[in-house]
Amino acid sequence: MNSGLGPGQLAPLGFDRVVDAVPVTSTAFLFYFPVEILSNIIENLSPADLAILAQVDHDCRQLARSIQFVHAALDFRQPWTCEFVEALEREKEIGDGVVAPFHFDQRRHRRIACCIRRVKLYAHPHVVQGLPVDSWCSRVASLCAEAFPNLYSIEWRTPNPQPMAYHESLAKLQASTAKHIKFDAVWEPLPILPPAIPSYHVKPIQWNLETLDIMYSILSEMTGGASTVYDMVERCRETLRTFIWRNGGPLVEVTPETLLLLLSQLPHLRRLQLENALVRGPVQFSPPALAQKSTIIHLDLRGCDATVYEWFEGLGTFDRLRSLRVNMPLGSDAGVGFRFLEKNTHLVALDVGRVGVSLRTTLLPLLQSQFKDLVALRLLWDSEDGEPSVDTLEMVGGIEKLERLWISGPDRRFGPGYMYRVDGGFNIDHSLVVRTLTPSVQSRLRTLIFTHDTHTVPGAQHPLLAPQGRHSYYDMKRLPQGVAVEDYLTPEECRGACGSVTCFDFEESRRQWRKLEIVAWERWHHSRMREHAKRYFGRWERLGMVYVGMLPMYKDDCMDVGMENDGPGWWNLEGSGRDEDGVFVEEFWDRVLATV
Repeated sequence: MNSGLGPGQLAPLGFDRVVDAVPVTSTAFLFYFPVEILSNIIENLSPADLAILAQVDHDCRQLARSIQFVHAALDFRQPWTCEFVEALEREKEIGDGVVAPFHFDQRRHRRIACCIRRVKLYAHPHVVQGLPVDSWCSRVASLCAEAFPNLYSIEWRTPNPQPMAYHESLAKLQASTAKHIKFDAVWEPLPILPPAIPSYHVKPIQWNLETLDIMYSILSEMTGGASTVYDMVERCRETLRTFIWRNGGPLVEVTPETLLLLLSQLPHLRRLQLENALVRGPVQFSPPALAQKSTIIHLDLRGCDATVYEWFEGLGTFDRLRSLRVNMPLGSDAGVGFRFLEKNTHLVALDVGRVGVSLRTTLLPLLQSQFKDLVALRLLWDSEDGEPSVDTLEMVGGIEKLERLWISGPDRRFGPGYMYRVDGGFNIDHSLVVRTLTPSVQSRLRTLIFTHDTHTVPGAQHPLLAPQGRHSYYDMKRLPQGVAVEDYLTPEECRGACGSVTCFDFEESRRQWRKLEIVAWERWHHSRMREHAKRYFGRWERLGMVYVGMLPMYKDDCMDVGMENDGPGWWNLEGSGRDEDGVFVEEFWDRVLATV
């Protein structure tokens, strides 16, 4: 489980950190290896092998636990979660000497809590086993503060907690060793400091957080939520490196004083993300050299109102800024986002959506002429600009140092689970892309991504079956004329759909055959996208990955002769195999930005 907090996938702890300094008494051969490499050895074992290892003796059990319990997902929708929390509490009481162990041996020192590095809590029901869910959350927060000595990150999902319960849990989490915390829910916090008392009159307790990720709700306006956020940022001002303030509802109001705190008083802040925000108060406020003093390297302002862009644009050039994401909502003040780009042409990575100007006549000429250091570019192709043409692709290819390119169609996303639904079509002429970009990028482009792309089905079709919209191609799943379903199925799959000769059920056979028709289409679609990718790989020597048709294609796989004919049985019958919700490509792009 990777919640996205902190650096990538957390590695298991070394065995010496999970034994509470108690000598190893096991005679197992594994413990003849240096303790520094034990985790590297056993993390290659399967879950079944780890379960067997845990039955050898107490030391082997703790060694297996150091892998099994790196990530603790506490989902109170599952019946076993309460039992696990109670077991951890009893483990702590035994270690503290509050209660006696069942057997007086070294098992009291072999604690699961020592192995836990990441806690992910999800509290959905209002009552769990006769107790309010807030009570269980408070107990987990106490464990985080007192029982988990190696805790590194926390993801806290508590929809609509009571203000006092949230206040109590927040105070406990502050006492934990976690460096990365994500509050991902609608929450109504009680202010830690009363709004009437300016925060500079009270010296807050230091909180050594490096990442603070908050989902802000408009409900928080009634309970002083903005004051709580402000206070939390102040408490970790000396260590905070990443601050994300997201909003899933209406635009959240951010005061200029809050922005000043983030920009000028956090000496180690590297990443700032404000999602769906607007500035409340006077916008024309430009302290001397504030932008030049800012330590922010990555700035994300997607969905923010024009007032936010106007505030940042008024500060001038951010000298240390290397990566920028901009996408203004519809109806925003045209041009303010573009003016912000004009003042920061030294960027290395740019993710640009709507900025109030034409992509073809204004934005691309600026990128080609002024962005001399741009390595990674993500372009949202607006429906008003039409589909990529020769002149627009030539301007993209004219960006001197471009190595990573993402071209996306018109996007109107409504949140997780709604996939890449858009309003219009976005057809990519891959022959045109190859022909136009090859002279300029064939020796330097390393990644090529197309999203929100649709495709036509070769051959004539009945008008009622012809795709009419962006997602008709993916929704209808029709094979072209001349291609039979059996061409992409194994003989066993075909026989399975026919059923038994002596007990034939027509309706069941038809349902099974319809499932196989979808599987055949997915296999045909994959082979078709693979051919598109091979065309790029064959012409561009440094290209390593192409993402097209919701499918990632890698050069080594596509150009491998041994994988040329996968056979019809390679695709699993369950699921489409496509990146329908865009999670993979978004995470891949985040890794790209981290490398450039």
